[in-house]
Parts: sequence; C-alpha cells; structure tokens
Amino acid sequence: MIHSKILLVLIAGALALGLAACGGMSGTPPTIITQPVSKTVGVGATATFVVVASGSMPLHYQWMENGMAISGATSASYTTPVLTLADSNEQFSVVVSNGSGSVTSSTAMLTVLAVPGG
Repeated sequence: MIHSKILLVLIAGALALGLAACGGMSGTPPTIITQPVSKTVGVGATATFVVVASGSMPLHYQWMENGMAISGATSASYTTPVLTLADSNEQFSVVVSNGSGSVTSSTAMLTVLAVPGG
C-alpha cells in the first residue's frame, strides 16, 4: 500500500514538472487580431460584424449588443436581423475566450440610414 502511494506521488510530481516545462495547462489566452468595424447600412438591410482572434483552441465567441449577450451569436462573425431606423446607434462587441482567459473587442457602431438597402 505504501509503495502504491509513493508511486502515485512520483507520477503526480512528474506530470507537474512536465506541465511546467511546456508552459502549464493554461495555454495561450486569446488575442484579437482584427477588431469588428463600424457599419453604415440602409433600412431593410443586415449588417455583418467580424472578428479575427488567435490563441489556444478552442476559441469561444459571444457577441454583445449594447453590452448584452446576443442569444445564439457564438461564432467569429455576427449578422444582424433586417434593420430598422430604431436599430441605429446600437453598439456591437464580442468576447473571445478559451481555457486560458478572455478578451473583449472594441465596440463597433451601427448606423442605419433612412434609404433602403446597404
């Protein structure tokens, strides 16, 4: 019984040393390479916001509108529903996360013009 406990301690120690040698379990936190860009579109159009990020995989995305999470908006891009004038001045950002941390993009402003289309 004592030998199995010693062996377990030795294995745990070896794993800890191995993890420390390769930078630990944390990996690389996400970094935003390309920020979302503000958009101007006409009534009845949609707007697509895109982010490019790097870091240890998998990367997870959560788009925000005026600081609130948008349900189901969990990819590197987000396309709005068809827009009305009431959507003008909305602010969009995205939180990119992985097992090592998270980063929030800059804010992209949406402007909707009274003219149809984009």
